[in-house]
Amino acid sequence: MAFDRDKALAAAQKFVDKSQYEKAIKEYLKVIEAEPNDSRTLLQLASCYEKTGKNNEDAGRTYEKVAQCYREQGAYQKALAVLKQAQRYLAEDDEIAMSMAELYSALGLPHEAVNQLEKSLARCEQSNNRRAYSKVLQTMVRVDSENIQTRTRYAKMLKEDGDIDGAVRQYKLALAQLLSKE
Repeated sequence: MAFDRDKALAAAQKFVDKSQYEKAIKEYLKVIEAEPNDSRTLLQLASCYEKTGKNNEDAGRTYEKVAQCYREQGAYQKALAVLKQAQRYLAEDDEIAMSMAELYSALGLPHEAVNQLEKSLARCEQSNNRRAYSKVLQTMVRVDSENIQTRTRYAKMLKEDGDIDGAVRQYKLALAQLLSKE
């Protein structure tokens, strides 16, 4: 028996209308199983997760998936808006912060990107997570390559981690940037 997408969506909508969100979730999941990148259905699913009040991480992860769909379509503004919703539920997720920073950068907003990443960097420092700190700092350099202070901070970290060649490369880039600003 073939899957009937329209029937599943109609059933899900009936459950939503009756505030039976758990049942609606089951129907939406059937649709998503058949069409994993259906952003409209994913948004409806995330909304149901929110309304149950107990699946906040599921809501956040679903919003994250919607954002990825939008990003692949080149709809960066929509992706950013949906990631902001995901971040409400997954505030400590540095991957979301880095994705948001990349989107801000793609939209020509490097300062917003860096502000987003600074929060992640502070969490990494607080939790003493050196690997995540390095990844976030590297992303900061990528999204705002004109920021000399961030570049030298990254170079210092590379030096401390024993990557002398990488540190020298970053210090040289920072020096070139300084010299060009004269």
